Amino acid sequence: MDKLRRATDEVFFIPGVDRSRVFSLFTPNVRFTEVTEAGFRGDVVVPGRFSGTPAELDKVRRNVARSGQIGRLVSNDLKSALIRAELRETDPATGKTIDYGTVARQLERSAASSAAPMSRSISSALPSWSAMWSKASPA
Repeated sequence: MDKLRRATDEVFFIPGVDRSRVFSLFTPNVRFTEVTEAGFRGDVVVPGRFSGTPAELDKVRRNVARSGQIGRLVSNDLKSALIRAELRETDPATGKTIDYGTVARQLERSAASSAAPMSRSISSALPSWSAMWSKASPA
């Protein structure tokens, strides 16, 4: 989970990435909602002060199930997670068109450095990007 958090942070700060359109278990826009006897209740899937204790991992598993992200950002077996990011067309600071090739290379480097020793799979159909991290299978 720590690798996923670090990778999410790296992707979030790559120039050309639309920060409001980054989706990961560690972004605040990935939430769950449930109906309780008292009404609706919801929160982020991974708490902000997540430290990876067994109790917190159980809570995240429950939150993931409630969030509807299984099969979207999280694999069906809960062993892989995806980071999805949309890219801007123009740089808001300069107004120039984003060079998608440059952004893609930065994203690829970020995924490669964050994924080891996890296996990774990358899909780059610009102007959106996604990378999946999963537990490495035993040799």
